[in-house]
Amino acid sequence: MTSSMYQSDLLNRRRDRFCLWWPGFYTGNPTIHIGTFDLDKNEFKLLVKRGLKQAPYTPGLLEYDFNFEEQVHIPEGVYHYFFEIGRENLDAPRQRVTDPLAFTVDYGDMEPSNDPEDLKYRQPYSVVKYRNGKLWPCDEHGNEPTRTEPRHHNEENFIPSNNKMVIYELPTSWVKRPKQDGQALEVDIGTFLDVCALFDKHNHGDNFRDVDVVAQDQVLAQLGVNALQLLPTADAKFKGTFGYATANYFAVDRDLGTAGTLVQLVNTLHSKHIRFIIDVVMGFGHDPYVNMAYDTFHIKPDQEPDNPDSYQSGPGGHQVADTYDPESGKTNTIKPAWVFHKLHLERWMKDFGIDGIRIDSELWKQNDDYNPGNFMVCGEELSIPLDLIRTGCLDALWNRRFQTRVRAALLGEGDYDDDFEWTVRKMLDCKLDGFTDMSQAINYVTSHDVAGRRCERLYNFFENVGIIEKEQRAKLAFACLMTAVRVPMIFAGEEFCDEHDLDIEHERQVDPVNYERLKDPWRRRVFDYVGVLVRLRQVCPSLQGNDLEIIHTDFREGRRIMTWKREAPMDWASGSFYWPVIVVANFSDQATPGDTYDAGKFMYLNRPRWREVTEHRWLPQGMAAREAMGPWQVRIYVWPVSQYSRGGPYVPNNYDDSWEYSPQE
Repeated sequence: MTSSMYQSDLLNRRRDRFCLWWPGFYTGNPTIHIGTFDLDKNEFKLLVKRGLKQAPYTPGLLEYDFNFEEQVHIPEGVYHYFFEIGRENLDAPRQRVTDPLAFTVDYGDMEPSNDPEDLKYRQPYSVVKYRNGKLWPCDEHGNEPTRTEPRHHNEENFIPSNNKMVIYELPTSWVKRPKQDGQALEVDIGTFLDVCALFDKHNHGDNFRDVDVVAQDQVLAQLGVNALQLLPTADAKFKGTFGYATANYFAVDRDLGTAGTLVQLVNTLHSKHIRFIIDVVMGFGHDPYVNMAYDTFHIKPDQEPDNPDSYQSGPGGHQVADTYDPESGKTNTIKPAWVFHKLHLERWMKDFGIDGIRIDSELWKQNDDYNPGNFMVCGEELSIPLDLIRTGCLDALWNRRFQTRVRAALLGEGDYDDDFEWTVRKMLDCKLDGFTDMSQAINYVTSHDVAGRRCERLYNFFENVGIIEKEQRAKLAFACLMTAVRVPMIFAGEEFCDEHDLDIEHERQVDPVNYERLKDPWRRRVFDYVGVLVRLRQVCPSLQGNDLEIIHTDFREGRRIMTWKREAPMDWASGSFYWPVIVVANFSDQATPGDTYDAGKFMYLNRPRWREVTEHRWLPQGMAAREAMGPWQVRIYVWPVSQYSRGGPYVPNNYDDSWEYSPQE
């Protein structure tokens, strides 16, 4: 590693000295406390206590340098440290403050507390290693992480573009079933190494080594997703919240693992051509600026009395003039909260090689291998403000409208002001909602926001509306998800119809994922079905563009059958692959009469070599979209044709079904 590892001045400066960035600093007499921590005895031993000095010509930046300010020799090793500041009320005790830019934190001798007031005044130690006159990131044991391996966008080491992604939204909060009746569930114990085990047969996990499905089945490798979005991985104080109470943005959540095991996970994903996306919750951070520059970084709680998160949220609009700019190293006028988050994202991009985030960032564009189609900045705003995309602030938005529409369609209903037909039309085509490209909308059947009308897990939704036979409708839901004009996202567990083990008490899901349910035969069948669609979505050009046409509707005699076509524009000059996809879906309890059913007109339907992909069947000539339909059944027909001659006839290729999911993989 070189001394200039980052683009921002402050991140590089921290390699040589302890720095406390405090924009607008005027009082508080901050001191630094440096010592060692006995991990066995859970005791901190103070070695150095010194006042911090303002760096020359840099108002708002306070520093302490081991190498120049200590008269005694400081041995190399692992050190715990914290800052201490005074309060406006001189009678109040001085407060211990974590380094806001700490790469590792250790709660050490702190007992957990869920009291919001207590959160303000109980902060962990920062951890660093002193070696060769420099300060190095390390864990509490002194292990120094490497960076993720360089990744180049070539045929051997590619990552999928935005329009080819199938995202898997995974909380690392999992559940172990009790081994005996009466035992409580073990919850919130998944780690980065357990995530590795979902993708890599050579990694058997960490806390889930004794769960066969996790340790041996490579669940997500079987499913075939090519983008992983972990729920927040930055430090959060307490378990059971999916990481949404983010405390220290530069530090990896120690409950999940170390920076080293996170690097191992990302390298594993990239070696398998899987993108790694982090969930960043900037509205909920509280430590440590709550004690230092509260009005600069946060709103005041009394301004939002009905918001339970108001004590730890902030708009980031406050400006500070004539202060140190951590990016350039010069004196400037800045918005500290904005700069803070740009700094923390630089840390995650440079050290952990992330492939996507949920806020605006120009840093990625400065990378040598920048490709706008290989990095996504997406936002979750349930009102779906398209101006955020039009102005370039975001690449994509989560599209909750798909969730509400698909659940209405699964009951044969219209959604809000639309009748059934237009509910399905809008569900399938994001352009009808004002999006201009399929990569701008992220579709999901379920997300981590499980509270509210028809937002619960799909299994529980079916239970709550009285649907007994769940397998067929679950398959129909995923057929809609994977063939719609949008980027599909699967919330962990939905691919096998996981269910809530705990009551829904919060807006976000805190009920863990139970992968052991994959042992249920009907759930495994749903999983296998979704695996086929995941792979089809990635290899079929017709599903990666913006074209969709409804070619048949049938609402006679209680039926609600609709047929849609996805078709990629042909490039006659290059003879590119051309896989038209026909989807026939019956959103009703009424089967079609007879042995055949005319499900729509398409110019190539009478040609040979059509295949129903979910059932792995070649069709007799003339039978594509001509098969009888049962209640709530969906059929997906693909015509795999390659190599057109200019103006000449089609040439059916020798169909390679290696992409199709097989339970024996």
